[in-house]
Amino acid sequence: MRLHMHSYCAQPIAHRGLHGAVTGHVENSTAALREAYEAGYAIECDVRASVDHQAFVFHDATGARLLAAPADARSEAFTLAAQPADAIQATRVAGTDAPPPTFEALLALVAGRVPLIVEIKPDAATRASETLDAMALAAATYTGDLAFKSFDPDLCARLKRRLPYLPIGLVIGPHPPPAGVWPWRCPALRDLTSADFLSVAVSRVHDPLFQTLRRLQAKPLFTWTVREPEEHSLARRYADAAIFELTA
Repeated sequence: MRLHMHSYCAQPIAHRGLHGAVTGHVENSTAALREAYEAGYAIECDVRASVDHQAFVFHDATGARLLAAPADARSEAFTLAAQPADAIQATRVAGTDAPPPTFEALLALVAGRVPLIVEIKPDAATRASETLDAMALAAATYTGDLAFKSFDPDLCARLKRRLPYLPIGLVIGPHPPPAGVWPWRCPALRDLTSADFLSVAVSRVHDPLFQTLRRLQAKPLFTWTVREPEEHSLARRYADAAIFELTA
């Protein structure tokens, strides 16, 4: 059984790799991921999928913020979930000469050097059974420490059925949404208790509910995104590890 989280609690976790002004790397880029594992940090990153079910390491739904080329990819109209994989492969991440890494390329790059947590962004493309099947197939042969998480408890449950021996966690955001909006952002208690771990926004990490689950269920609790000294203090007190970003 590979279902354990001990290694993730041994060091801070680099949010989308080591990126930003301090390193000069773009988030979730190959360079940012490599910088993180060379520094000895665990890695948290995001994946989205193409319309033909290829998973890519990328945070945003569109290319407007993070893609540099071609011109038509640098817009809100370029939605990854609506693009075929070859169109995404033809793009370039800002500040690099490479496209977003594929999920398989991510696994080959990290290669078990450090623990890896992959957040699956919930949309129609990533929720597709074909996407989850492909990711599960790649994950099944990975020999390093690998965990998945998502805001969507149904997606978590579906992935857990495919990979019962891997940790699958639930992400909790900083603010509950308005009533009737994105109901999967308001997980029920059963979703919280069935998750293997929780990844909670730092502004809510001290919440008694999450602390009770951490204590009574021995449920690992990670907190994001930790940047400022007071946030590091909260993480040390209330979480098992901080998902952090460097600040200048």
